[in-house]
Amino acid sequence: MKKIYNRILVLTVSLFLVSGCDLEEHPMSVLSPGGYYQTKNGIESLITGIYQASRSFENPVNPLHKINVFGTDTEQAGEGFDGLALNWYAATPTDGDITNVWNNAYTIINYCNYATKYIPIAEGMTDDEKKVREAEARFFRANAYFHLTMNFGDVHFSLEASEGAATEANRTPVNTIWDEGIYPDLRFAANNLPPNPSQFGRLSGWAGKFMLGFALLSDSRGTATQWNEAAGLFKDIIENGGFQLMSPFEVFDEDNDGKNSEVIFCYHDLPQSLTAGMGGTQNQAHMFYLGTYHTVAGMERSLEYGKAWARFRITNHLLNSIDETKDCRFEAYFRDTWLCNTAGLDYRYKLNGVEDTVRRNRGDTIFITPKRAWTKAQIDARPEIKVYNPDDVPAIEKSHPDDNIYYQCYRSIYPSLIKYEDTKRPGANDSPGGRDHVLFRLANAYLLASEAYLRAGNKSEALKYFNPIRRNAAYPGKEAEMEITEAELDIDMILDERGRELCGEWYRWTDLKRLGKLPERAMLNPLVISKGTQWDNKFLLRPIPQTHIDRCTNEYPQNPGY
Repeated sequence: MKKIYNRILVLTVSLFLVSGCDLEEHPMSVLSPGGYYQTKNGIESLITGIYQASRSFENPVNPLHKINVFGTDTEQAGEGFDGLALNWYAATPTDGDITNVWNNAYTIINYCNYATKYIPIAEGMTDDEKKVREAEARFFRANAYFHLTMNFGDVHFSLEASEGAATEANRTPVNTIWDEGIYPDLRFAANNLPPNPSQFGRLSGWAGKFMLGFALLSDSRGTATQWNEAAGLFKDIIENGGFQLMSPFEVFDEDNDGKNSEVIFCYHDLPQSLTAGMGGTQNQAHMFYLGTYHTVAGMERSLEYGKAWARFRITNHLLNSIDETKDCRFEAYFRDTWLCNTAGLDYRYKLNGVEDTVRRNRGDTIFITPKRAWTKAQIDARPEIKVYNPDDVPAIEKSHPDDNIYYQCYRSIYPSLIKYEDTKRPGANDSPGGRDHVLFRLANAYLLASEAYLRAGNKSEALKYFNPIRRNAAYPGKEAEMEITEAELDIDMILDERGRELCGEWYRWTDLKRLGKLPERAMLNPLVISKGTQWDNKFLLRPIPQTHIDRCTNEYPQNPGY
């Protein structure tokens, strides 16, 4: 098998020690492979380095997250990422984010190939220890190949470590990669990872089963046999994994973070205060879903409201799908009201030609971004606050040419997703945070179980796993109203529920692609609409990075249409 040429495949792994009860990273040095990886310490360091690389790869603020949410029905760019061509399917082979995803995935794959090469001959490890470490490496290798094939199609495939610069690359069919790489790796991981790892932040067998089930539901060759297997895996997680659903108000509570009863797997992050001088990056997702509230008079940047960079924004399409009269998730997952956090201000306004001034003190409402548009009468009744109506409804005509009280949301001011808020940072202007990045949680397992049973033709079982998520999201006393009937359940209903429950998590683009809904749902994205993008089936794949093609001495074909 030919080896891929890429500068990232020359191994320069930052090595780490594992200590304490958590999987913590403590950089040592950059070492070359060889004898060191034939020892227990070498393998432990290598595996921890794989966790570090994978955590960075799947961090919500890194390019993988961008390419898997932009151009979908649930997320669009905020002002900070407004100009990225990814938003309206205009990315080219030289796009930096796409190149970054490609390079980082192959970095992880090569680290994992080193692990599977050296673990069998490593000294000082029991057979059980070797199986667990190999299972971890194979999980992350399968995960990297999963993202590569979903986004790029046929790609270079190798299960061998690359110890030097190679100049040729193969283009292996997707199905071969899945059958010879992804499925064997995930089955090994599901069977050999421990059910309850001794160190927080390590993979469990339940995480292995989760990813295997998700892969089975993502296979373009999907059959009833695969869907039933996936349903069984998620049912096992739900019934036997010891996990419990948590209220939407609690599951992302900072004090629970990744260590709560709903989390199946998370990338463990450490607070900045504990990692001073360590290098690397902590979770910065707390900044990226927040509108720039601090630009409004009476507001200043604070730990409570976060360091807002307006990179991502949840679409009105998704927000409009939440019935806030019975579904608590808008209140639980979003902030729509901002209170004065300065010494105060005298707010001047004009209503029907009459000027007035009102004093806004600390704790008073400054502005609101309601999910449901206020009427002119409602806004006129509260002239002392600013109301930013949703920008998918007509602007309200001002009652006087000089009035300055009617606003609409835009790409910097909007209802802000607060799942990642981090008030434990040292200061309001600090970017690195310490929140764990939750990758798999029980609510997702329920929805995937429902999907699997539905696709396998078992609607009654599908409903059994769908309605618990609806009830869990209901305000007290509204549970029955949130339930749906078997006749109402279909793939679109499940996709809508995944949007409401998992907004800002996981990979919406992947969901839409694997369920055949990307062409229609991408066209609901405001930036796709505003740019006049017409659907082209080439958008089902990303362009192969030009840097990779240029480095190959053999011909490496570009994806069609690019």
